[in-house]
Amino acid sequence: MFDEQWPRYVVKMATGAGKTKVLSLLIAWSYFHKLYEPDSTLSRNFLLIAPNIIVLDRLRADFDGLKIFFGDPILPDNGRGAGGGAA
Repeated sequence: MFDEQWPRYVVKMATGAGKTKVLSLLIAWSYFHKLYEPDSTLSRNFLLIAPNIIVLDRLRADFDGLKIFFGDPILPDNGRGAGGGAA
């Protein structure tokens, strides 16, 4: 065993409540916070774990090619080129 030094966040929401939207907002916030805040302890790397293949397929449809970040109004126009990508 080893000491875990990274934060973990859990989102528990009902079906259809917008979990994917919340997840994409948290990822964008963490990414840009790390990019622009010198003492940020957040990350620019992310691991999504899906409980089953159905959820995985839905997440893939939204996150492949960073589609969710550019399709939804998550990134401001001046943030799209910052740091080489969104996540």
